[in-house]
Amino acid sequence: MKTLVVTNRKGGVGKSAVAGQLGYHLHLQRGLRVLVLDFDHQANLSKAYKTGGIAKLANFGAGDLIANGANGKSLPDNTGFVIVTADNDKLLCLESQAEKHAQFIVNVRAFLNAVSNEFDICIIDTNPNPDVRVQIGLNVCSHVVSPIDLNQESIDGIGGHLQDVTLALKTNKAMQHLGLLPTKVEPTPFQKKNLASIIAQRGKMLMKRNETAFCFIPLRSSIARAQAEGKPVWKLDLTSAKDTYKEIAPVFDHIAKEMGV
Repeated sequence: MKTLVVTNRKGGVGKSAVAGQLGYHLHLQRGLRVLVLDFDHQANLSKAYKTGGIAKLANFGAGDLIANGANGKSLPDNTGFVIVTADNDKLLCLESQAEKHAQFIVNVRAFLNAVSNEFDICIIDTNPNPDVRVQIGLNVCSHVVSPIDLNQESIDGIGGHLQDVTLALKTNKAMQHLGLLPTKVEPTPFQKKNLASIIAQRGKMLMKRNETAFCFIPLRSSIARAQAEGKPVWKLDLTSAKDTYKEIAPVFDHIAKEMGV
């Protein structure tokens, strides 16, 4: 089983939408067995998946898993698509327990090892603030993808996020950073200017499908609607949603290819 962490220090960049729609794509279109962990106390991904009812829900939350380990816990049988949802209060209590942070990493790593034969990929959605939950994700994952939007605040925060990734590489040497993934992309002069700035400063860090094409997620209302309804975007009864899926599916296929799943 491969493990992908979707993370960035900046909130509002579409991490949960990327994680959620990627999970649908990998399971429903590529036939992969997908496990999802929601480490974000905002629980946007958990809400979407609960609303849609496509993924089965574990009978324990992500904060419980991190704090107490997997002993006595079991996942729904033979479903191929499971989410361990955000239990907000327990997730928010983790950062203050500094003496237990190392054990938290051990707990999650042991859980992933225990279920590794049941799933092909685990997707971990993280919170924006760089606390222990992000550190856990970066220490247990095989791959990282970093959604960013093209607003100045997000661009200014790239350096700090890349420092988090670099620091985690010291202990998780097998981790591969798939790159920065621009999201909510619009063909406006402002965004074109900011994209050019990122290419000039961080071009090697951007996710690329090939030598000439960068990966990106366009700004489309159908993605937000799909998340609100808990559906894969291609299942919305809108022509625009089908067109949106044609734009984002190659990005998801590229991620799968890079991860070897």
